Amino acid sequence: QALYYSYLYQMGVLKQKPKRISPVLRADIRKLDARIEQMEFLQKHQITTREELLVYRIPLEEQVQALTKERKRLYRSEPDSARIGQITEELKPLRKDIRLCIRIEQQSREMEEKMRLAEQIQRQAEQEEQTEKNRQPRTESR
Repeated sequence: QALYYSYLYQMGVLKQKPKRISPVLRADIRKLDARIEQMEFLQKHQITTREELLVYRIPLEEQVQALTKERKRLYRSEPDSARIGQITEELKPLRKDIRLCIRIEQQSREMEEKMRLAEQIQRQAEQEEQTEKNRQPRTESR
């Protein structure tokens, strides 16, 4: 029986299961996909600063609040209304964009902090290097 299956694999009748991707690699792929999505979002909306991101996000949040308020009113007055489903569908992309804006803002702050720390570490290393040069005994030539 094993020989039969090996022949089937060799002939290409049976496909081997794809090898599993390691969890670390899968996590990295998810992070990369998220970064790509963020970059595409920023390019699509021509956003270059956090202020522009905030200016873009505030009207979205106001729109979400207005639609949510309308949906609540409809739930009370006309629970079987088709408009409720329409509002829910309108809210999905708005909320997704808001979450994306918030994530972009958080990650940009984290990156900024990491860059600041890296610069600080580099400056400290340069200062230590300078002090080491100054501490070395000087030999005077006569």
